[in-house]
Amino acid sequence: MLNVLSDQDLTNVEIRNWLENDEDLLPLEDLDVADEHHDSDNENPKLDTNKTVKNDEAVKSFNTCIKWAEENDISLHDVLVLQRLQETACIMNMKKIKQTRITNYFTK
Repeated sequence: MLNVLSDQDLTNVEIRNWLENDEDLLPLEDLDVADEHHDSDNENPKLDTNKTVKNDEAVKSFNTCIKWAEENDISLHDVLVLQRLQETACIMNMKKIKQTRITNYFTK
């Protein structure tokens, strides 16, 4: 609709007359607009943005990044940074792994 109107120069008086005389146009008050905005927020629930990345997922991702960097001739410095981050992720992953106890295999 704006594209159609952009070819014509409308004055403020013409716009005001159009808004006042249009029977299909319902005036919205501030509360109505706020309610509509609140309703639209409820329709689209926000995703959980606090989801953490697991250490093993990080290791796999760094493996992929390093492979991509080597295939695309990325600078050695950047590849070394990725390898250092991968090593850190591996260490953190190893710290999380707990040894299985033999008693875990026996049922009570």
